[in-house]
Amino acid sequence: MWKDQTQTPYIPLYFFMPAVQFIFDPDGYIVDINDFAISALGYKRDELIGASLSIIVHQEDQLRLKQQVQLILTHPTDTAHTLELRMVTKSGDVLFMQMRIGKRQSDHGNMLFLASCYNMAEETYAKQLLAKQKHILELVAEYTPLEEILTELVQSVEEIRPYIACSILLANEDDNRLCHGAAPSLPHAYVDAINGLEIGPCAGSCGTAAYRKELVIVNDIEHDPLWENYRHLALPHGLRACWSIPIFSSNGNVLGTFAIYHDQPCEPQDEDIDLIYTFSSLAGIAIEHEKMKQALQENRQIYESLFHYNPDAVFSLYLDGSFFAANEACSVISGYSRDTLLAMKIYDLIVEEDVPKAIKAFRDTVKGHSCHIELRIRHQSGSRRYVSVTSIPIFVNKKIIGVSCIAKDVTERTEQNEQIRYMAYYDSLTGLPNRRRLQELVGDVLLKAKERKNLGAILYMDLDGFKYINDSLGHRTGDQVLKKVAERLQEKVNHRGTVAYMSGDEFIILLSPIARKVLSKVYPPHSRFSLEFQRLNEKKLATPVVFGHH
Repeated sequence: MWKDQTQTPYIPLYFFMPAVQFIFDPDGYIVDINDFAISALGYKRDELIGASLSIIVHQEDQLRLKQQVQLILTHPTDTAHTLELRMVTKSGDVLFMQMRIGKRQSDHGNMLFLASCYNMAEETYAKQLLAKQKHILELVAEYTPLEEILTELVQSVEEIRPYIACSILLANEDDNRLCHGAAPSLPHAYVDAINGLEIGPCAGSCGTAAYRKELVIVNDIEHDPLWENYRHLALPHGLRACWSIPIFSSNGNVLGTFAIYHDQPCEPQDEDIDLIYTFSSLAGIAIEHEKMKQALQENRQIYESLFHYNPDAVFSLYLDGSFFAANEACSVISGYSRDTLLAMKIYDLIVEEDVPKAIKAFRDTVKGHSCHIELRIRHQSGSRRYVSVTSIPIFVNKKIIGVSCIAKDVTERTEQNEQIRYMAYYDSLTGLPNRRRLQELVGDVLLKAKERKNLGAILYMDLDGFKYINDSLGHRTGDQVLKKVAERLQEKVNHRGTVAYMSGDEFIILLSPIARKVLSKVYPPHSRFSLEFQRLNEKKLATPVVFGHH
């Protein structure tokens, strides 16, 4: 019996504390204990009073407690000492406790110890849970194979709750089914049986959870209608309850299911629900990370295919114009090896006259615009190639770090186009601009004359007696005459103007203002002169030429 200083009996305050508290002597025997401790440990009072601490302290922690008591006895002050240990209930459950021990004296003056113990189960559970989560995330960050991560995740939950078995099924987007992901503790026959489970409104716990997109709790598999078509798969293996939750991606898509199985019908506690949500989220992170990794690998393979096997030249440039990537087609189009190109700048390849427009296109691309130009490059052989180049900026973390280009060899096409243009705008016999080209040239001359506030000269010329030459000597001779006239006119006009062939025996000469001054001194407004030609038979042929200009 405890008494105060007036020897009045009283009940110690610790009897009312919501913690496991008891008094023990230096030899380790329990002197008194409160009701909270009796309830928590599952004993009756008379079973503990006078009993050794060894019946409530875990065997592996008894020596540490004894050493702590000896330390308190030799300590000069009454400072309380704290240690963490495990206590064992009558049923054998282990409680993680933080014990605070202080010295006390009884009413008879005997040395006693007051122990106040606080259940660390929640704290220990939280630490264990945090450690498991951290480990799973580390595996994800280390690019551990998904199968290993999911197996580790399932085993982590089973360590926290030793009386359960877990499984993860992965959603197959192609056929609306759930496939095996991880289930190390479930019977192999059962795992094989549910592999490929169809998602639906009445497909056990997992198939239904994926269908409803919500937690599905089945407390009794044997009697729950959701398991009507599947209970024959579960019951022979002792599976009696199953709680399943969908595994979601960050955008809300179902990636699979996470399930907890029990060997007896039971309902989940709040801690169980929290556990399911926590580890299903971790599974979602792992699965989505794997999908992202696969997508990245596929994109890389696609890029490499487009890069290496592209028939066009594909290359990338740093901001200074130097190469940092080039495919095989670049070597074909330029004649230089890939290693040689990587030591060059793009401007080293471009024909000097085209460098300014190449620089402009490059600068525009660096500003964030895509560009398309055609230019000429120097082949290693010394020849020139026409290329059509499309350039786009390379963004990394929203910052432009270079330029990516695709170049197509258009030399043949360009030469064909030039040939077609030549045929459309130039006479095939004389090589002079024809009527269509003349119209464009006249427009240019008039525009320049207007800008310079000056006049140009347009001279019309025909050959007298040309019809007679054609009729008497044949068209072959007539063609030679026309070619010779064209040559002589070009020699006379040179760079001061343009000679054009209209048709028949008609020619046009366009002269700049300076050339007109020269003309006025050489020919009157209407003049006539004779051109003499050497025929094939060495006979001379002369034809008069009449000029008129305005």
